[in-house]
Amino acid sequence: MDVNRDTARREIRPPLAFVGTFVVGLILSDMLGHPDLPLSGSLERTLGLLGLLLGGGLLFSAVRLFRDAGVDPWRGAPGLITDGVYGRSRNPMILGMTIAYLGAAIFADSMVTLLLLIPLVFVLQNEVIVPEEADMQARFGERYRLYRDNVRRWI
Repeated sequence: MDVNRDTARREIRPPLAFVGTFVVGLILSDMLGHPDLPLSGSLERTLGLLGLLLGGGLLFSAVRLFRDAGVDPWRGAPGLITDGVYGRSRNPMILGMTIAYLGAAIFADSMVTLLLLIPLVFVLQNEVIVPEEADMQARFGERYRLYRDNVRRWI
């Protein structure tokens, strides 16, 4: 298959979008007087660490599958990965980053940072995931359609 890998490059890099949004959230939180989450400190730490561990584990599992398959996530995939975490989610990297961000926001006790996750996911859905799925459909045709029909986008 002849694949033009340049067409799959994304303008938005999800890791940078998550880190940038988190930093902006902390700055805004500071400017607004640190609105806290309505949780106890020990519950925040526990839920935060759980989110960081689960999200990080999911992310690194997906990255490992990409690496083992020789896939550059910033360019077009030479093949369709459907096993491992990709058998449960079509976007386990973004899902992992979302869960880790959620955990970090809870751990930081930052309501503002937590609320910024909503527009971030909306932007990533529309500017990264939808175009990426259209590209995958164009590249892999029926094989991708069957995968898409049997594996959820998120969880």
